[in-house]
Amino acid sequence: MFTRPPVKANLRSGGFSLLELLIFVVVVSTALLGVLSVINLDVSRSAEALQRKQAIAVAEAFIDEVLTRQFANPSAFVGTPTQINRPFFIDIDDYHLFTSNGIFTKNGQVVSGLTGYSVSISITPTAANTPVSGSVFVTTGEMKRIDVTVTTPSGEPVKLSAYRANI
Repeated sequence: MFTRPPVKANLRSGGFSLLELLIFVVVVSTALLGVLSVINLDVSRSAEALQRKQAIAVAEAFIDEVLTRQFANPSAFVGTPTQINRPFFIDIDDYHLFTSNGIFTKNGQVVSGLTGYSVSISITPTAANTPVSGSVFVTTGEMKRIDVTVTTPSGEPVKLSAYRANI
């Protein structure tokens, strides 16, 4: 009859020791923490970029609205430039010192999602032969500079400017 030789017990039987397992867990968790912190940084900054884009869009909309008005009107609007009076603005100067907390349409409808923003508008007259930008001069007529500043909910101001000429 055939008998097998006795099998020696192997002291190391193919598993992980508790110490090796703990070192593995520490290394993997440290690497995971590093990756998640980078992702968290990107996600937190994406909201700021969205707010900045929305603020630019709001500022462009206000500049477009102001530019569609008359350059000057002999019967100028009399009153405080507020959201309530905005439908009655006729010329560019009516928007001078306009401020609003929250963004509204011209007719006073709240624009949803933009209630944390604020806007302020300043109109500055510029005489002839005044430098507008670098070496660019206005030679005839007069101009008005339109400055629109939109502040995001996080407090970042976004300022856009435009010029309107009366030539």
